[in-house]
Amino acid sequence: MPDLALDIIATRTVWEEGAEGEHIPITINICRPIIDKDVKGLWECMHQIVGNGDDVRRRGYGVDSIEALYNSLIMAGIKLRSIIYKTPHEENEYGMWNKGNNFGFPQHPKDIDVDTDFTEDDEDDNR
Repeated sequence: MPDLALDIIATRTVWEEGAEGEHIPITINICRPIIDKDVKGLWECMHQIVGNGDDVRRRGYGVDSIEALYNSLIMAGIKLRSIIYKTPHEENEYGMWNKGNNFGFPQHPKDIDVDTDFTEDDEDDNR
């Protein structure tokens, strides 16, 4: 596996409020998607969240590099929200789990609140 430091393609830093009110930086590193060496036809994209004591490297997988990158971004966002919010439904200065700040990461499709009723007339208007 390539060294994480050599393959980082994107980084974001957010700030968590500590117990004493101090601001603790948490950095998310996203790596370049690569072909999985163990599974033929599968891509992986590694990410790591640093600064919260849990510096584990995780991977998103996909059928191509775009899907692996997208899944890795979703996973990083979910892990980041669990760090900042502590529990899925705890309210803090950022808002609620699914309705607050996503820190610029995509949400898992099951977390998106869609209450739009699409009809045939709506589809015609969007062409």
